[in-house]
Amino acid sequence: MNDADDLDQQDSPRNGSPVARMTIPVATRKDFYAGIARRLMTLLPAELRDFRHRGEFNLMKIWFDHYRVHYEVVLDQQINKIELGLHFEDGPASTIAFLALLDKRILEIKDHLGPEIELERWTQSWARLYELRPLAAIDDAVCDDCARRLAAMISYLQPIIAQSGIRLERPGA
Repeated sequence: MNDADDLDQQDSPRNGSPVARMTIPVATRKDFYAGIARRLMTLLPAELRDFRHRGEFNLMKIWFDHYRVHYEVVLDQQINKIELGLHFEDGPASTIAFLALLDKRILEIKDHLGPEIELERWTQSWARLYELRPLAAIDDAVCDDCARRLAAMISYLQPIIAQSGIRLERPGA
């Protein structure tokens, strides 16, 4: 991976003032996602290494039992942030159930993973537990840091999700 990022001046959609926006080439993003997957194989405990993943355009999804409950790494070039998080994208009942489960444990989760973790519902059937990090470069150090952080999230959260007993509404993996 190399730091082949370019900065463009764009108008901010929020306030109209110019912001430096990163443009990350597709090959750099693919290398970054592949690097995270490789690192997770060594960082995660053995019982959590049987994950599936797919890196696309600006995000990578990592899942275990069901594709609609997955971890994401998002390179948001519009706001120069990296999102690391756990997403619930099944149906309204399971999303509400996962939100309720994590909300009851949010102080414990923040104590373990840090105060920057946020829990939020976006739509009736889409919610996430996530954090944002600055996106200033995509290099091996950033990949290492993101993989370590994601491994910590997965190691802590996946057993909670797996033992929850919450049934997903839509079939398929």
